[in-house]
Amino acid sequence: MPAQTGFALVTGGNRGLGEVVVTRLLELGKPVLLAARSVESGEATASKLAGKGEVKVLQLDTSSAASIEAAAKAVAADYNQKIDLLVRLLNKSVLI
Repeated sequence: MPAQTGFALVTGGNRGLGEVVVTRLLELGKPVLLAARSVESGEATASKLAGKGEVKVLQLDTSSAASIEAAAKAVAADYNQKIDLLVRLLNKSVLI
């Protein structure tokens, strides 16, 4: 993977295939913004992956317009122009 400066945003990154994707991206040296409905679940996964690379947790429930708006504002404020990869892994209805 070529050197990149931005984060990969992985929705559903706290379990299952999402966790596998996050782990592999970290192994490749890519910092990850792990999006999960539950901050606690996201933090538990991030703790499990400690030492593999830079991972930050973002609360995001893609079935909630308010959550999507709040996450978009948080990303714009904290990671402005630093997201260069989106991995969208979802198993339910989404608004985005």
